[in-house]
Amino acid sequence: MNDTPLSRVLNDIAPLPEFLNNIANIVGRETALRLARRYGGQYVFFPMAQTLTPEHPLSKVIGYDNAFAISQKLFPAGVMIYVPRAANVIAAEAIWKLLLRGYSIPQTARACRVSARTVYRHKQRLIKKGLLP
Repeated sequence: MNDTPLSRVLNDIAPLPEFLNNIANIVGRETALRLARRYGGQYVFFPMAQTLTPEHPLSKVIGYDNAFAISQKLFPAGVMIYVPRAANVIAAEAIWKLLLRGYSIPQTARACRVSARTVYRHKQRLIKKGLLP
C-alpha cells in the first residue's frame, strides 16, 4: 500500500466509504478507487478466491492478484456486494493531482468540470497541509 504525504492527506480530507477503505487496506487506495470508477453504484460479485480466474471481469479491472487478495481476505465464501460510487473522493483526487502538477485554478476547474471556488477550497486544504506553497 502506498503511504505518501498526499495519500495521508487524501485519507484525512476525503476519506473513502467504509467498504472501499477496507479494500484500500488490502490492495491500496488507487485500486479501491479504480473499483469505484468502474463499478461504483452497482452490485458486483466477488467470487471465492479458489474460483477466481484472470479472465473474470473483476480481475480485468483491478488485476488478478488484487482481486484474489480481496476475495481471499474479505469474501472467502464469495458474495454479491454493492460498490459505492465515491464520486466526491474521485473528484477531489483529480483536482489535487492537477493542482500538484502546477495547473492553475481556472485550468483545473475546466478540466474537472467544477467551479473555480471548489478548486480554490481544495487548493487551500493542500496549502494548509503543506503540500503546496
